[in-house]
Amino acid sequence: MGISSFWMFHVKHFASDKTEMFHVERFEKELKAAEKDLLVYREKLLQWQKSVNLISNKTAADIWQRHFIDSARVFDFIPAVAKTLADFGSGAGFPGMVLAVLNKQRRQLSRIYLIESDLKKCLFLQEIKRVLALDAVVILNRRIEETALPDVDVVTARAVGTLWQMLDWGRRIIRPETTCLFLKGKSVDKELRGLPRVGSVAKIETGEGYVIKMEGVAYE
Repeated sequence: MGISSFWMFHVKHFASDKTEMFHVERFEKELKAAEKDLLVYREKLLQWQKSVNLISNKTAADIWQRHFIDSARVFDFIPAVAKTLADFGSGAGFPGMVLAVLNKQRRQLSRIYLIESDLKKCLFLQEIKRVLALDAVVILNRRIEETALPDVDVVTARAVGTLWQMLDWGRRIIRPETTCLFLKGKSVDKELRGLPRVGSVAKIETGEGYVIKMEGVAYE
């Protein structure tokens, strides 16, 4: 699907002033419950990093804060009624696999799709799924724009592309009922200004950056 096709979606409503809160105490509780599995995940990641470029070497020294905690923050914004989640460009599993680890305790999501085009990274994700017994996880070795999934309740992404690129790539997955949760850094305002009308938008500060929450996206 070409870039020009991106502009062919419309909105049901728009609310850029929507306010939501990040719940620190609940986040810390969820993180503590999953700590053992996350430490195993981190150990495996550092082992694989020696032969497979999973993350930037510049962030390896601060992997817990830069990758694991940053990814885990998204979990607080998954709607309580959500059952299926698709993670765009999962890479080493951020945020999708981290969310799957947290979900192991709550058992809210019945299916978590990790979409990744790099085969080596998919093999790593398969290893984490196996070691941590994450039965809800389905790993798809595909490009996002070539993937069609029915009835996805939540879409997540981190460090994949711009907001408009992710909406364009996800047109075979995202529905008006889908909640999009995109992790972004401090420069996200520039991307938000460049967006066409995209439904209900919330910019939620999490401490390290922002979660951009979008709902009501529809395509013509």
